[in-house]
Amino acid sequence: MGDLKFSVCIATYDMGSLIGRTLDDILAQSYQNYEIIVSDNASTDDTQKVVEGYQDSRIRYFKNNTNIGYAANLNACVGHATGDIIFLMSAKSRISPDALEQTYRAFSLSGDVGAVTRPYYWYGIDLNEVVRAKDRFALDGDILLSVHDDPGKIIELFKTVDNPGGLAYRKMYLDTPFHQDPFVEFIYPFASILKKHSVVLLGTYTMACPALEYSGSQNPFVYKKSPIQCWVDMFETVFKGPELKTLKERCIRDFVAVNYVGLAQVRNYGGFKCLLREILQLIKYRKANLFSLKFWVYSIGSIVIPPCLLKRMVKFCKKDINSKLLKNIKLGA
Repeated sequence: MGDLKFSVCIATYDMGSLIGRTLDDILAQSYQNYEIIVSDNASTDDTQKVVEGYQDSRIRYFKNNTNIGYAANLNACVGHATGDIIFLMSAKSRISPDALEQTYRAFSLSGDVGAVTRPYYWYGIDLNEVVRAKDRFALDGDILLSVHDDPGKIIELFKTVDNPGGLAYRKMYLDTPFHQDPFVEFIYPFASILKKHSVVLLGTYTMACPALEYSGSQNPFVYKKSPIQCWVDMFETVFKGPELKTLKERCIRDFVAVNYVGLAQVRNYGGFKCLLREILQLIKYRKANLFSLKFWVYSIGSIVIPPCLLKRMVKFCKKDINSKLLKNIKLGA
């Protein structure tokens, strides 16, 4: 095992306090044919000191002179890669010891496999405190999917690709760069690969990310453009053409336009005007939302509950409810 070389790409900014744990996880992998590319987006903390402190020849560190933005930094990171497989990692994420091995086996199913994704979860104090999780759709093992499969399966696939950690692409099939729109930067190339090649959805949780007090999704700037519109534009751009019309419409109507939970996050960090915009977007792309009780509960609740209270409610649900309901979820299982 080991004929495919992995380039583990970490596009980072000011993550010196967390990137060490991520590097430790990668260096402890059972699959050993890899390099680690760290593209530092002009960090102002001790990221460089932490990375260079490892003195491992497999780690290659690059630092931008200025902050060029996340998408451009991702593209720069991939530009330094020499491997067959691009394996994305966030500087704050954790992976199971067999994450690369499981991904390698997925790519080995066929030379046509162009990308691999996985379910993942968010954790609190430690890896065992699961506060939110993506459902495991592939309960009986890894699933090989193509754009011609049932749209419901494709939607389950896209539910797992909204976080870069653990996403993998066969480099020779990468024909679309990472995009500047927030929330979908790394989904453009994934969706483009899906148009032409098969992809694999792993059956186990190989990645976990911390539920930090502050993350990129809490930056008001990322809500300048509607998150829903970012997703719609991605599907409209990549899945254009009459042969993909049905799939595109299903993904927008039954996946993008049913993200009611996201309204709370928009209210908390994007502001009231952004919240109203997203509610109108949900109605625009799914008229049936007008008759959905769940839609109105989340919409009205996000409108009338002030952010100071809404944030505490979200934190309570994660820490005191979800952590108990999701206690059986483990990394690598």
